[in-house]
Amino acid sequence: MQTSVSDLLEFCKVGRIKHEPQWVDMDQVIVNAQEELDLPIREKKAVFEIQPDMPRIYADPNRMNELFVNLLSNALKYACDDECDCKIKIGYKQIEDEIVFYVRDFGQGIDPAYHEKIFTLFQRLDNTRSGSGVGLAIVRRIMEIHHGRVWVESNVGQGATFWLAFPIAASDESSVVTNEQEQGESHGG
Repeated sequence: MQTSVSDLLEFCKVGRIKHEPQWVDMDQVIVNAQEELDLPIREKKAVFEIQPDMPRIYADPNRMNELFVNLLSNALKYACDDECDCKIKIGYKQIEDEIVFYVRDFGQGIDPAYHEKIFTLFQRLDNTRSGSGVGLAIVRRIMEIHHGRVWVESNVGQGATFWLAFPIAASDESSVVTNEQEQGESHGG
């Protein structure tokens, strides 16, 4: 009960307690999340495959850390059991006017009937595992305040991929910059 109340309070803080947005090194965000989850990562013998040179985004750095801690924690809980190797892939793509990050696991998967439900408060698909059912609601809320979106692609027995889409807007502070754009700017191109 205490964990649920604590998680609910954290959910309520998202969007109310704002930190000054800044350019966030997403490679460092992933490192920070892994450091915070060091114990469960070691316990599960998790192996991460991380795409190098993630783009930077203009965002609240604390919320970006919270977002990836929640997603990686979920992957460790639901995709890493005794029946499979614990492998988690993290990467990104540019799709039209968005930079889209993903966290992919190879675990039990999620029935498509629950794809929307898992992002609402206190929704848990497996009550035998620890957690309050607030983590993915926090992820959705963080994405909303950053003018982005989150969704999952999954089928039972085929793992899950969580997608985080951030808008690319050249004229405002909600923009994303890829490493190639940054290098071009620094070289006068």
